[in-house]
Amino acid sequence: MLTHRVHITSALTALRAGGVIAYPTETVWGLGCDPEDDNAVARVMAIKRRSDKKGLILIGAHIDDFQLWVAQKWLAWIEAQAPARPTTWVVPCLPSTPVWLTGGRQTLAVRLVRQGPAAELASRFGALVSTSANLSGHQTLTHLWQVRLRLGRWLDAIVPGQPGGTRPSRIVDVCTGKVLRD
Repeated sequence: MLTHRVHITSALTALRAGGVIAYPTETVWGLGCDPEDDNAVARVMAIKRRSDKKGLILIGAHIDDFQLWVAQKWLAWIEAQAPARPTTWVVPCLPSTPVWLTGGRQTLAVRLVRQGPAAELASRFGALVSTSANLSGHQTLTHLWQVRLRLGRWLDAIVPGQPGGTRPSRIVDVCTGKVLRD
């Protein structure tokens, strides 16, 4: 337990300093950073070799973690949902939402996390960028050793553990009801 706390504390320190971390989510391994730090987000995009035209997912432990970017009516709607599996909701975002989070769209993808290291990090830090730990277009990494080997040199902290699954979260557009990823 002490080792777990040390890793969480190290990751929180890295996040507060503008760092990029890897951590197990309830779905797959994730890369994360402070969504308000454009330099940290740019690092995540560079590590993944991901286009800045693609938006990012934010995770939070509490619905209020998203209030800077999402209108209250959508937050209430998300909170009322009880999906059977981890689900990311694409919602209209506030006009003040940074373009580095939206990819230039008027929507933002958010997911509440309820368990595991991702939930603990979000509970203690607030909302985090959370994108799969892999190069864009490549297979998602499923083991800690893969994360260390392929991405470790670019990361400021890694929280050990086991993801809750082997595939990314379901993504649903709340305005259309369309499932964008299942």
